[in-house]
Amino acid sequence: MSYDEIIMADAARPPTTTGLVPTHAMTFVSPIHDDRDLVAYDITGVLPVPAVGQIVTLHDTEVLTLRVATTYTSDESTGRPRIHTLVTVRTLEPGEKPTDL
Repeated sequence: MSYDEIIMADAARPPTTTGLVPTHAMTFVSPIHDDRDLVAYDITGVLPVPAVGQIVTLHDTEVLTLRVATTYTSDESTGRPRIHTLVTVRTLEPGEKPTDL
């Protein structure tokens, strides 16, 4: 998509009503398990997005963030901002500490 196409797509969306809180879907996947979803959230509001190289905890298990991809769109009928973040992670090896990375 070119810059002009991005501008045209944004101009075509309904205007965002002041006060609309964005929705944010965040999915954590593992390349070791064929990018199968490990954890998925879909909330009203915005979740903090982990940085590549950051250690985060998913259900009491520490994982290393390998890749982060975020898409910004809007709901076609309301104009509500929609955010989707795909986070690729791997578990830490037994005995591996975040300081070893």
